[in-house]
Amino acid sequence: MTLPANFNKWRHFLSVVTQIQNRIVKEDFRDVSDDEEWQPTIGTPRASLRTACTIQATDSQPMVILKLVLYYIILRKAQDLQIPYYGIPAGALQAQRKFRPQVTLYFLQSALTVGKNETPVTGEISWRIMNETSESLTKSEVERIANLVKLNFGGTTPFTWKKGKVLVSYTDWNQGLQLQLLCRTDEEGERVIREVLKVHGASFISKKMNVVTNADPTDKYPTTPGNEVILGETIKQQRERPNEDVIFQYATLTLHGRPRPVHLYDRTLRLSDCVVR
Repeated sequence: MTLPANFNKWRHFLSVVTQIQNRIVKEDFRDVSDDEEWQPTIGTPRASLRTACTIQATDSQPMVILKLVLYYIILRKAQDLQIPYYGIPAGALQAQRKFRPQVTLYFLQSALTVGKNETPVTGEISWRIMNETSESLTKSEVERIANLVKLNFGGTTPFTWKKGKVLVSYTDWNQGLQLQLLCRTDEEGERVIREVLKVHGASFISKKMNVVTNADPTDKYPTTPGNEVILGETIKQQRERPNEDVIFQYATLTLHGRPRPVHLYDRTLRLSDCVVR
């Protein structure tokens, strides 16, 4: 379907941003008012903040940008987009042990399918390059791997991994493979493994794949978990092994001696220093 003759890019963009962002702001400031007919006011500090963060249909482009900066940067809401990790600095880890080069693929659930108050489902798949070290690996080999990632996982129709409750593993220590994938079915697990092996350059060997299924996965990993009370606040429990599709986002290469990973390929276009585009 083509765009209408009177289509206005800015008005369309503004309406989409207003709908999505104001829903987020409303949820965050529900202590001010949960009324659908809420009218902007500055009677209290929280109400004043909500008014300042709420996008209006009459806002100019700079005003919309400033409101997003206020909410995500100044109020530090952008940290909510990053799931907390327990870990140590990369330099400290690398000082403890020397490792083979590692390729990692990152996946993320589409924002359009994330439910209210739910955290987007993520996925990672990684393997080691056992016949190389950080000193021996050449730029041409890195480019070759990056192009294989783009060919098999990127492009206009990116690779989708159907995550679920079945644990599918594939172990081949000599090849640097210890894959553990949560999938809907064992067939899906094999499909994902075979795609990884295309990039890694290894053949699929069925005896190296194992499947673990819980006797009652629906009860063990409910689709809608219950709530728990923490410090007097009712918190929705995290979903375990949800049935969600995650889409390939980008790939990195981690090298011993280099504190930051090499960005191999990024189909989201957020990373500016990728080996291939």
